[in-house]
Amino acid sequence: LVSGSRDKTSKIWFLEKDPNRRRKIVPVTLGAHRDSVIHACFIADDQGIITVSGDGILFAWRVRPPKWFSNIPASSSSLLSSAKSALGTELEDDQVDDQVDDQDEDQDEEEDEEDESNNIIPSKTNRNHVITSKSPSARVRLLSKSDLRYGGENVATSCVFHAALGLVVVALANGVFAIYELPSELRPSQITSKDEILFDPEIKNPTVHIQPLTMIHALSISTSTITSISVNKSGEWLAFASAALGQLLVWEWRSETHILKQQGHLSNATSVAFAPTGKMMASSGSDGAVKLWSVHSGFCTTTFREHKASVTAVVFSPRNDVLLSASLDGTVRAWDTKRYRCFRVLTAPPPARQFTCVAVDSLGDLVAAG
Repeated sequence: LVSGSRDKTSKIWFLEKDPNRRRKIVPVTLGAHRDSVIHACFIADDQGIITVSGDGILFAWRVRPPKWFSNIPASSSSLLSSAKSALGTELEDDQVDDQVDDQDEDQDEEEDEEDESNNIIPSKTNRNHVITSKSPSARVRLLSKSDLRYGGENVATSCVFHAALGLVVVALANGVFAIYELPSELRPSQITSKDEILFDPEIKNPTVHIQPLTMIHALSISTSTITSISVNKSGEWLAFASAALGQLLVWEWRSETHILKQQGHLSNATSVAFAPTGKMMASSGSDGAVKLWSVHSGFCTTTFREHKASVTAVVFSPRNDVLLSASLDGTVRAWDTKRYRCFRVLTAPPPARQFTCVAVDSLGDLVAAG
């Protein structure tokens, strides 16, 4: 298990079996960050680790577990079944554990003695950056450092890793998110070939050249802080949550389109209208927002915020999937409900006026507002 903490460190936790037939958790502490760690996870073959701190810095690590840890069976159920089969009797689980512990005690003591002789506490100049005072003979190497800050923002709020595609998605405090791709050197097919150099006991500070992460996509999707990120199994859809706005957004980053944007009006709702097909409805509010809702799911699919004042009325055109909205800012805006964009702004001649209603003719060619 790997974990990150506000104390600026990450820990790797190993489940160790001691001679007293009890199991204890032994941590290894990684100390290289200068801010609280907001994300830590395994990559590659579960021996690679990435940690991300609140200042937008990512470190990539390589860990070699102790020998006794690599000999622990992957499945406890298979261990119990094999022990019962070997003993030829039906025993309770605790009795089976005692029998297995007795059989493995001598071998574990030999391995522990060998591990203790190979245990090296790194110095401050060592690339390990391991600051624990009692190591379970695990070896850790720092592979690379990447700066995930974008657009002048120095605070990262959330991060997620997609293992299949090797993508790291990080959100910043200014509402911007960025997608980074792991370099090929950190993929399982190539990273294992460097273990011999990384963990050679004769090399104090091994040098392995690994490129930093490459940014492949970045976008500002909110004016407030993004507090949480999630990614679907295929890696195509990204879900973002903002606590300040009470907003949920699903974004398809390859085609750069909204899949879902769910949020209620921040103040009074002023108008509502159904689309001619009956599958969509629109609402407006005093907060200057125009929202499109799916009648089938009940979710808000998108929110338009181009109006500078309260939106007083909305109406759908009979044709061409067009939505019209009138506002106290003196404009009537035409929205494309397929591409989710404003393609026309209508204004009246001077003096400036405020509109409280809007209507459209049966052909969708003439618009009236007052």
